[in-house]
Amino acid sequence: MRLTRRPGGTWAVALGLLLAAVPTARGAEEETVLRLRGERLAAQGHCQEAIPLLEKVLAARPSDARAAFVAGQCRVRQQRYTEAAQLFERARQADPSLAEAELYLGIARFHQGDLAAAEQALDAAAPRLPDRAELHLYRGLVLLQRAQSREAATALERARTGDPDLDPIASYYAGLAWADAEERKQAEEALRRARQHAPGTEWATEADRALERLAAGATPPWWLRATLGGEYDDNVVLRAQGVTLPDEIGRAHDVRAVWELEAGRQLWRGRDWGLGARLAYRGSAHQDLEDFNDHYPVGSLWLDRRLSERALARLQYDLGYAWYQGDPFLVSHVLTPAVFRYWGAAGRTELFARLRRYNFLFGNDDVVDAGAGGACPPGFLTCGPPGLDEDSARNRDGQGVSAGVEHVLPLALAEARLRGGYTYHRYSARGSEYSFQGHEVHAGAQASLPAAFVLDALVSYTYRPYRNRSTFPDPADVRFDGNPYPLQNERRSDDAWRFEVGLGRAVTESLSAAVRYGYYKQHSNAAVFDYDREILGFYLTLALQP
Repeated sequence: MRLTRRPGGTWAVALGLLLAAVPTARGAEEETVLRLRGERLAAQGHCQEAIPLLEKVLAARPSDARAAFVAGQCRVRQQRYTEAAQLFERARQADPSLAEAELYLGIARFHQGDLAAAEQALDAAAPRLPDRAELHLYRGLVLLQRAQSREAATALERARTGDPDLDPIASYYAGLAWADAEERKQAEEALRRARQHAPGTEWATEADRALERLAAGATPPWWLRATLGGEYDDNVVLRAQGVTLPDEIGRAHDVRAVWELEAGRQLWRGRDWGLGARLAYRGSAHQDLEDFNDHYPVGSLWLDRRLSERALARLQYDLGYAWYQGDPFLVSHVLTPAVFRYWGAAGRTELFARLRRYNFLFGNDDVVDAGAGGACPPGFLTCGPPGLDEDSARNRDGQGVSAGVEHVLPLALAEARLRGGYTYHRYSARGSEYSFQGHEVHAGAQASLPAAFVLDALVSYTYRPYRNRSTFPDPADVRFDGNPYPLQNERRSDDAWRFEVGLGRAVTESLSAAVRYGYYKQHSNAAVFDYDREILGFYLTLALQP
């Protein structure tokens, strides 16, 4: 086709289009210059200056994938991960071939705590960036959170060898992963490497702590713990509401010294098995109510079996002997099978059962029964129902079983732990008074406070329906007129609440101090078991271990 020079002809149209395109080309050139300046500033670490330039580019050209990607990298450095993820999504949509956008989207999602989205993005980037060290670093961190310890360690080691600049991060987390996988030699090598790469830094300090924990194992090879404290108890004798106590017990409240001693030792440990023993002793000395001084030593043996990288089974046997002020009180046998499952950032779950056998070493007074005519025997102003042998009915000897679950959830941002669970109880006593079922729920929290204080709180509720009615009368029904007292017709039922709160602080590396308050409320349809109790105590604890 031949072009003509006539106004309005093809030549004029082409010239008009060319002139119209000049400002556009000039604008595109300016945006490219802004983007290059923004990239250069970002590469130099000056994200504060780079971000406004990149935002101008994106405002004029929303489909500029490179500008969105570099702006997202800056947001990652500024720890603004939500904005970073949005920018990487934008870059990925604008240019699907930009594999780095997929990689950094996974990084941003990981820091947001969205492991599933992080894993999806990293997997999408992997075929196009198979040797990228950052990819293997974050895949390792995701796998570590998912408790896939061996795979995590392999990925983190690959990240370290691919880019030495990623140390000490890659070596430190590889050490944790190898430790979780029970590969002690590799764990020690990785943690020492992390310490060497960053001497004098927090990474080196954390690596040293991890090495200490590794040297001790899940259970330290030995430990000693001693606690000494003082308590005020407003209901030492568990005086029930409206119940008159014997004359020799003039009051219910008292102060006392309390102590606990504990020593344990790992007797043997293999790759998947462990055997240990423990001795503990708890005692008290009251100021006035000396009849309630108690002493309770317990000896324990346990056997551990590693089921997987994050699961442990334990079987523990406890033998205890208790007495009050020199008088034998109780022999206890407790067998506890338990399984612990660790979920990484999701915490730890424990499934357990406790099999108990109790032999109480004291008798119960028998109340004189009413005679054949329904009245008390001569010389007795009050008596019990005919045919009731209180000594036999109130025999507590028996066996019980408990089964339950507890989960502990760490909250890294708040430096806190939440815990909660449920336990079913069942106890069969030789006598009729103490056989029951029970349902218990509890919830608690532990949190770090300013000035290195630690707050610990627990609340629980237990419902215990008993198998039989109580053999204890309501005190209001006991009349000294020569007639027997009646017993209630309904079965005994108890509701027990417990609330405890404590505040503690480490004084030295081995010594800690704590103050603790507890409130206990038991409501029962049998008056002698209906009481409340408050305990306020101060304690010093010395703990030693390698």
